[in-house]
Amino acid sequence: SGLVNVPSVSEWQRIYSADSARTARGSYLIQIAGVIFFYASTILIGLLTISLAPGVEPDSALFVIMNSLLPPGFLGLAYAGILSVVMSSVDSLLLAGSATILKDLYIPFSNREMNQLQLLKLARWITAIFGILGALIAFVYQDIVQLTLVAAFTSACLAVPVLGGMFWRRTTSKGAIASMI
Repeated sequence: SGLVNVPSVSEWQRIYSADSARTARGSYLIQIAGVIFFYASTILIGLLTISLAPGVEPDSALFVIMNSLLPPGFLGLAYAGILSVVMSSVDSLLLAGSATILKDLYIPFSNREMNQLQLLKLARWITAIFGILGALIAFVYQDIVQLTLVAAFTSACLAVPVLGGMFWRRTTSKGAIASMI
């Protein structure tokens, strides 16, 4: 993952929600165990699929193994778990995207004064637009590996201004924008 996680929304949410630097560090230590478990599980599922269902499409390997090994109750829980992970990730990204557009672009560059209710309505519209755009992108680019690579390269480009802003005292917003281009 490397530089991909530097500008990651979930990483910054974890940092900002911590009540102290010690709590933030502790959450990262716990996260390491979770990441190891996740990657080990992914490898195990891949190996199980190769041995139990050779020739299955890689995109459907997890679902083939789940359907063949889990009893109905656990199968429903597994599908619900996958759906909850996806929904949790998507809502974080939608909220972060709409907040960025609203707070970093719209408010500074518009001359309108808006009350909290107007800002809330605008944030909801921006979130809905992001959701629709995300769904359209998912329909156009159905290859998850390609989408993952695009996201990784985009995130790696954003890592430079984030790290520069954190560690270089003479950082400017113009320099950050130039480093992304």
